Amino acid sequence: DQEIAGQLLVAVRPECGRPLDEILRSAASTWNVSVEQLPFYLRDVFGRDEVVEAATRLASEYPAESREARALGTVRWWVTGKS
Repeated sequence: DQEIAGQLLVAVRPECGRPLDEILRSAASTWNVSVEQLPFYLRDVFGRDEVVEAATRLASEYPAESREARALGTVRWWVTGKS
């Protein structure tokens, strides 16, 4: 389901009415990290540097080995290609 939704996000590229931090916090606990379209969509809408900064900052709010911190690190990885 997330793969199809991600493909639609990238294809349609709708305007985003929610703040980036809110989207990342919401997605961190449930996002399938192999679905690369969400980070790419966020990069296209908010900009690479802003996504990297927000993902890094928000990851520090969670325990390092938590699912949320790992997901936010993966967002950063998809956008930059680096850990």
